[in-house]
Amino acid sequence: MKIVVLAAFPLETTAIIRHFTLRRSKSSGFMKMWTGPRFSLVETGIGKVNAAAATQYSIDHEKPDILINVGLCGGFAKVTNIGDIVFPSYAVCHDNDQRVFCLLVNTT
Repeated sequence: MKIVVLAAFPLETTAIIRHFTLRRSKSSGFMKMWTGPRFSLVETGIGKVNAAAATQYSIDHEKPDILINVGLCGGFAKVTNIGDIVFPSYAVCHDNDQRVFCLLVNTT
């Protein structure tokens, strides 16, 4: 099974690279890629355009069975702590019209 993990910037990728001893494999413009025996890691660059382009590049060239997007997120909830895993129920696109995009989430 081929897995590609995507993250936006070095603050998100550095610990993953070190922990899994990944090695640098490719670069394409704004995007960087590291590989290891279990998965590949792609640093997409910040923003939805970079994320979309790096995701499509990964799909076209790596042909993964699974794509996982990881990274930092912000919020105001007092119930979350550093290191918590957060599964959002909706997202807001703040860089254009701020419409709420509902996510298809299995809630069972």
